[in-house]
Amino acid sequence: MIQDFTYNSTPSPATARPLPELLAPAGDEEALRAAIENGADGVYLGLDEHNARLRAPNFPVERLPELVARAHERGVRVYVTLNTLIFADEIESAAQLLIACSRAGVDGVMIQDLGFAALANRLVPELPVHASTQMTLTSPECVAAVEALGVRLSRIVAPRELDLRQIADLCKRTSQEIEVFVHGALCVAYSGQCLTSEALGGRSANRGECAQACRLPYELIVDGQARNLGDVQYLLSPKDLAAFDDVSKLVEAGVRSLKIEGRLKNAFYVAATVQAYRRALDELTQRGSAPKLDESPDLRYRLEMTFSRGFTGGYLHEINHQAVVEGRFPKKRGPYLGRVVRVEPHKVSIALCGFVQLGDGVVFDCGRPDLEEVGGRVYEIWVDGKKVPAAGSLNASSGQAQEVTLTFDHHRFAWRDVHVGDRVWKTSDPQLEKQLRSTYEVGAPRYRRPIRATLRAYVGEPVRLLLTDWEGVSAEVEDAAPAERALQRPLDETVAREQLGRLGATPFYLESLELDTDGATMVPLSRLNELRRRAVEVLLSKRRALGRERRIRPNALSRLLGQVCHLQTMLVCAWRFAQQQTQEWMIGTGQIHQLQRADHAQEIRKQRMQQDGDAGGSQAAEESRRSQGGQADGIRSGQG
Repeated sequence: MIQDFTYNSTPSPATARPLPELLAPAGDEEALRAAIENGADGVYLGLDEHNARLRAPNFPVERLPELVARAHERGVRVYVTLNTLIFADEIESAAQLLIACSRAGVDGVMIQDLGFAALANRLVPELPVHASTQMTLTSPECVAAVEALGVRLSRIVAPRELDLRQIADLCKRTSQEIEVFVHGALCVAYSGQCLTSEALGGRSANRGECAQACRLPYELIVDGQARNLGDVQYLLSPKDLAAFDDVSKLVEAGVRSLKIEGRLKNAFYVAATVQAYRRALDELTQRGSAPKLDESPDLRYRLEMTFSRGFTGGYLHEINHQAVVEGRFPKKRGPYLGRVVRVEPHKVSIALCGFVQLGDGVVFDCGRPDLEEVGGRVYEIWVDGKKVPAAGSLNASSGQAQEVTLTFDHHRFAWRDVHVGDRVWKTSDPQLEKQLRSTYEVGAPRYRRPIRATLRAYVGEPVRLLLTDWEGVSAEVEDAAPAERALQRPLDETVAREQLGRLGATPFYLESLELDTDGATMVPLSRLNELRRRAVEVLLSKRRALGRERRIRPNALSRLLGQVCHLQTMLVCAWRFAQQQTQEWMIGTGQIHQLQRADHAQEIRKQRMQQDGDAGGSQAAEESRRSQGGQADGIRSGQG
């Protein structure tokens, strides 16, 4: 059932496009070894500060030179994640990390913050800057906008929300390398731009402290009414991405790096995923086509066993939330084994549709992953009343379910909490873990890379040996004494290949040999071996020093800070001027209001005076009329 994949390291024939880099996560020392020994071309890791996975063990900055040298020796590139937002009071400490990365020979830094990327361009101009997926460069137009700001990027990590067509467009219409996630956890937010963790728990995902609010249970409210979804409660928890079947399409699109997510995952996961995608790339070049996951049950088993919430193709083909989110559980499950059909004291019978063996760990899923679930290691396997031998296993994955009875530890197994109908998942396989551990806990290098040898041997001249690796790094050494004429057997290609190919504990294998000789030269085997050892050591020394001679502009930070200070001063002055203008405007407005109020009051007084005047005139007229009336009455009375 389980196979230990062994790869032929012989280079594959050239294809229409160069093979992309296989990029693996390295959350700790063990994961780093697992990536190197299983064929990763690059690793990405975080330091103790300014990286989006602060919960991972990570690495102290003091160890960077050692880690990078060891990886470069093995032909593995190292990228450092400085992919959080940088606050103003952190600029100087973050700048020191950039300088440390450049001096250590790091192959690139992944950055989210545009201002920090601009600082990196100025401070360490020869250190490649990669746009983190959290920079959210979703199209060629986005890239052009960043370039217009003066920010230089050598690689763009494409958002997971892009489909194959959009990725191909990004590759075609930009000059930068494009890196694409092919395996691992998906974020329900757009390219990690999630504010839920910050809003609910005060832990910012953009500061490396994501609380994974997407993995919590939620209710669905429709028109004010709660909708009953049964055991589907994890509405925001995506499955894991597995773009294994799309490797050939991504290569054809021009993608330069295939990225595996998982700095919080263990070395078993790293070993299994790197093996799987290394196999896909190697078969693509050797056979012209990559294997499919459904056609490779052993490979799928390894991927599911090391970590899986269920696999999805993500958004590479379409946007289908139902295909991305199952909603039943938010955590690792592993391969599905079947359902419970009967429960008895300390043993459970299941309709097996997977692979199980003694010592495996299983969990019983009653539809409440938020509660403590019942699980245990398999002590015995019974089929039709017969006990499977101690070293035995059972595989019912061919399609027809088979009833088997599993027994567990009598003292620890809570069999009363297991129910008929519960789903059964396999969560641990000690045999697989042992095999995976053996791939990276080794003395000699397991994964080797090719070198070419050129040997020049002429009578009377020192013998010269030139070794050149796959990246063009070369080392040349020569013998101390001139070569002598052969009395019996002159040096030939068979002898030279045999001696130079004895690369034993080195990380190399001899790909080809070019022998330049006069056909009459004798070279003792001991001297050939000595030349090989010296040349290998020089080559390794050169590889360890790769990238350490970069320019650094230490005054760039002070100049930038000076510009920032100047800008802050201008902003303060502008703010004060605006404040003064506002105050003057408010004072002026108040004065206008006062004048308006005074005018209004005067107008009211005028109206009142006018009204009073009108009233007085009427009264005088009335009195005049009355007076005139009295006089008339007197005259009339006199006349009478």
